[in-house]
Amino acid sequence: MLRLLRDDYREGIQTTPNMHDPNYFTEHFGSFKQMASALKIHPDDCVALGARLSGFGLAYEARNIQRQAPGEHCFRPTRRGLYLLALLEAAEAPRECQN
Repeated sequence: MLRLLRDDYREGIQTTPNMHDPNYFTEHFGSFKQMASALKIHPDDCVALGARLSGFGLAYEARNIQRQAPGEHCFRPTRRGLYLLALLEAAEAPRECQN
């Protein structure tokens, strides 16, 4: 889920690295929902997983009342979440054998 958030919102994260403006995330929430649907992640599971990540400080709920439908929950990764992903991906990267 954290990778999905990062991948879908990559452009917004690069544009505003502090991610303080919720507009980018709420405007592109439709593409996130499409990606989650393509991966067969139920909308309720998206909310549950986003809330769980939020509890660990790895995601944050971006809110924009004017752009979101009632009952929609739009999460974005936090800088801590992005750092954790970078560490995990570095650990998973194949290492060359040094002889």
